[in-house]
Amino acid sequence: MFSTPSPWLWANVGFDTTKKLWFVDLHNHGGTTQTYIAKNVILKDGYGVQYQWQNRGQHAFWHVRERVFASDVRSINYDQNGNLVIESIRVEALDEEVPANYSHLCYAFSLKTSRGFVEFYDANNKLLKKINEKWLVVEDLTRKTVGEYPNIRFLVERQDIKKIVVTKTALILMG
Repeated sequence: MFSTPSPWLWANVGFDTTKKLWFVDLHNHGGTTQTYIAKNVILKDGYGVQYQWQNRGQHAFWHVRERVFASDVRSINYDQNGNLVIESIRVEALDEEVPANYSHLCYAFSLKTSRGFVEFYDANNKLLKKINEKWLVVEDLTRKTVGEYPNIRFLVERQDIKKIVVTKTALILMG
């Protein structure tokens, strides 16, 4: 059993095409704190976010990783077969519903967690509901910036929204 170093904030899961092995790099704002390498990685009960950047070398391709966050992870250990197992803290889905009578919404991203929040307002600009700590996905949507720092937001009028999907980890706004 291996213990994870402290403190780490996020991990990147990727595949090394040269070594033909999976790796999990633990990071904090100072850089990489530890690296695990395994033939197989098992991610239990969690979720991840795609993270990518373009190769700077001569060949055109992308580096792609799945990012997981320390606050969501219960343990990282090798099992008896040598697989690296990342067990997440299981989060039960909250019954998040969109208010029926909203006239517009505003959304922004947390500088602390990088996840987003969405605020639903009525025609009198009264806050009806706020949904916090979701990954935000925006598709084909007209939006405009409003407010001043630290209260800057993107504003979306209800008539510009065709569909809103709320999951355990994400909120999708479709125009």
